[in-house]
Amino acid sequence: MADNLATIAFKGLVLLFITSVVIFICFFGVMRVEQHRANIELQRRGASRYTPDGELNLWYFFVRVLVVKKQNNFPEMVQHCDCVWSILSISIILIIQISDVICVKEKRIPVKISDPVVFTDEPKPFTIRVTKFICVETPYEESELLQCRTILRRKQPTFFNISVHVPRVLNKIFFQVRTYYRYNSYEPFPITVHLEICSYFRKPTRDIFSHHLMSIMMVAVPHLLYQCPHGNTTYNAVYWLEDKFFPQSMPAGDFRQDVWFRSEQNRTLFAYQAYFSVRRMGIWRSMLEW
Repeated sequence: MADNLATIAFKGLVLLFITSVVIFICFFGVMRVEQHRANIELQRRGASRYTPDGELNLWYFFVRVLVVKKQNNFPEMVQHCDCVWSILSISIILIIQISDVICVKEKRIPVKISDPVVFTDEPKPFTIRVTKFICVETPYEESELLQCRTILRRKQPTFFNISVHVPRVLNKIFFQVRTYYRYNSYEPFPITVHLEICSYFRKPTRDIFSHHLMSIMMVAVPHLLYQCPHGNTTYNAVYWLEDKFFPQSMPAGDFRQDVWFRSEQNRTLFAYQAYFSVRRMGIWRSMLEW
């Protein structure tokens, strides 16, 4: 009888041990799976300093802390994690699954210029008619052109509907405008602008042409006028030219305006040409009314 009880007790202990081992193995396997999922999710969320909307990505800084010694080396990190990191991984997964992460949005600093040009609806001694906008130098190396469309409207300004995705963050952007007047062919016209946007947005200058152009952009595309960093987002805009944007002294004739946005590496981010005509009485007049 005693031997039977001892045998049953021994078998019970063996069964308990095997059950404990199986539970431990299963728990360890779950830890590894959840850990792997957490690392994949962290890789995805912490891959970029800014979100596609141009907002500060707090996951980026969280990941930098975790891999301070082996930055971005997630596979090796998985191989050398301990139980503490496993528990942290599960916690991260649970947080991700329960709710979206609450991020503090980086406040975009709007661009301000002193004494902007005030455009009124006062009749001008000429009329402006834009015949077309054309996107040029496509495809771009550092951006993706999603839409480039000219919308002609009866007795209203022609719209330029554009959408451009810029995947990486930019802290230096070069902007250039050249204007041409058509004689037998298009010849340079003395309205040119060449500046670095980020530095200009931080401290606008009083250059007559850039100041006038900035005043136009504040009317047409104010949502794009904020200080750098730019990029890592999709820019959507509807741009146009109309009579009130031009000085009284515009000569009659046909014009072409070439515009470029380039990166620090001198690669085109976006470029277009605007073709428009000025119809008025008289001949060439002075440019003193700028």
